Amino acid sequence: MIHPRRTSGFTLLEMLVYMSVLAILMTVAWLAYYACTSHSLGIQSNVDDVVRAVRAGERWREDIRQATAPPTLDGGVLRIPQEKGEVAYRMGEKAVERRAGRDAAWEPFLTKVAASRMVLDPGKQVPSWRWEVELQSRAHAQIRPLFTFRAVLLPKVPLPKAPIPAGG
Repeated sequence: MIHPRRTSGFTLLEMLVYMSVLAILMTVAWLAYYACTSHSLGIQSNVDDVVRAVRAGERWREDIRQATAPPTLDGGVLRIPQEKGEVAYRMGEKAVERRAGRDAAWEPFLTKVAASRMVLDPGKQVPSWRWEVELQSRAHAQIRPLFTFRAVLLPKVPLPKAPIPAGG
């Protein structure tokens, strides 16, 4: 009796199963890669918003520091007198606008703004200005983009006299 010689190898059915498993693994890997890329782009957008807000806040603080007289808040416009003229800030349509000079045009200073508020904080010893700004939220945002900046006038500006506490 002759025994048929058997060679080792894969059957067609085994190859189809292996190819199906490989296709499933590649699909899962692609979905994970796509999710990571999407999250990475979202984080980059958030970083861009933070950088924009911080740069705007630092510019605002510098304008307050350069004041030659106490800034005034008049009808929603913060007016900051400076040596080279007046710098003014106001909330426009979804943007904070800045104007350098009384006759200059209003220019967008910080865009994509949901709310903005500039207020004088009298403080106990030193008055300061506070700017609270909220940027527009992106879809599916987990946190609200809120920023608060504080600025203190430099000593060259006459400060309002603080009342002297009793017994002191």
